[in-house]
Amino acid sequence: MIEQGTLANGVTLLCEPVTTTATCSIGFWYPSGSRDERSHQRGYAHFLEHMLFKGTAQRSALDIALQVDRVGGSINAFTDKETTCFYCTLPADHCELALDILCDMVSAAALAEEEIAKEKVVVSNEIRAAEDAPDEHGYQLFLEGLWRSHPLAARVAGVVEEVERIEARALAAFYRSRYHPRHLLVAAAGALDYDRLARALSERLAADGAAGAGSAAHAAPPRERPQRYAAREYTSGHYQQVQVYLGTTFDPAADIETYLALVVLSTAFGESMSSRLFQHLREDQGLCYAVESFRSHFSDIWGWGIYANAMPELAPRLLEAVNQELRRLADEPLSAPEVDAAVSHVTGSMVFAKEDMEARMKRLAGQYQMFGRVIEMDQSALLLRAVTAREVAGLSCRLLQPGRFNLLAYGTRNMDDMRRVPFDW
Repeated sequence: MIEQGTLANGVTLLCEPVTTTATCSIGFWYPSGSRDERSHQRGYAHFLEHMLFKGTAQRSALDIALQVDRVGGSINAFTDKETTCFYCTLPADHCELALDILCDMVSAAALAEEEIAKEKVVVSNEIRAAEDAPDEHGYQLFLEGLWRSHPLAARVAGVVEEVERIEARALAAFYRSRYHPRHLLVAAAGALDYDRLARALSERLAADGAAGAGSAAHAAPPRERPQRYAAREYTSGHYQQVQVYLGTTFDPAADIETYLALVVLSTAFGESMSSRLFQHLREDQGLCYAVESFRSHFSDIWGWGIYANAMPELAPRLLEAVNQELRRLADEPLSAPEVDAAVSHVTGSMVFAKEDMEARMKRLAGQYQMFGRVIEMDQSALLLRAVTAREVAGLSCRLLQPGRFNLLAYGTRNMDDMRRVPFDW
């Protein structure tokens, strides 16, 4: 049974005890990502994520790595547009070690100037690697066409020039304000005990936050809902394939049932090997290697889209085929057998997720951040099986409105031919 509570120091704790495992995964989640940076702070959240691994008052960077490695565990982190997460997965006998290290990192990071200087080079290399990846760079261009200058369109890691301008004092102030217990969600799954976790977190995280932040600690500035800008862009790039992104945005659902209907729709249309997109564009016509649908879920806007790539000579046919599949989805909504197959696929994947404590931990945090509550896996499976073809058809009708899709084609050749392909959405 999932247990939940708020500790005296402000930490929200979610714990899913699992008696059939000897492992655990513990994640520290902060509701602050690249979207929540001010214009002079671009790249701070991601850079700070890196810096927390560079040592604390008690541990060097090597100490952090060695202590986790020695027990066969792993420690990692990620920053996205609305969240920063630090997590550790290891044998449950060493859960106290995971808590000790994570608490140390979020409350006593050294942020030494010499380490900041070195990490600027590391992060700059990471940024340039993303710019060299056509799919990542194409997606960034797609977001910029969709939302222009809104923070949701900003690069999570920032750009090299912004990283080079980061100063130690400003980064430390950002750290103290954002990494505070009252902003922290701890999600944990595995062979764990809620009360033991609560005691450890209460002892290790002072109520005044990172480095004695005290009452000066504050949440990220209020978020401004993005406005979608209609865009159909055909952009030149120096790659051997054309990258195609298209998608739409819509208001988030307040209920988990609508979310699950979207999961089923996207799975049947493009998130599985038996999906319409994969079977008709890749298997039947051989137009591409990669084709898929994807979902995004932010606090005030959701998105659904399609990604594919193809050789330049095939790209116009690929775009035409995608357009036809969207038209077919509008004219011929997913059938009951297609919906049933997608539901079976998703519930089957949940069986594997049950065995993966990291997946369980991330599921806890994701549901809580999206809906303010978490339901048991078995209950989720029941809700999934209750999704009907009629509900999915209603959702696809809502999404498939002419003029609601943005389009980006990013490639070296055949851009004029791509422009001539009719696109109805």
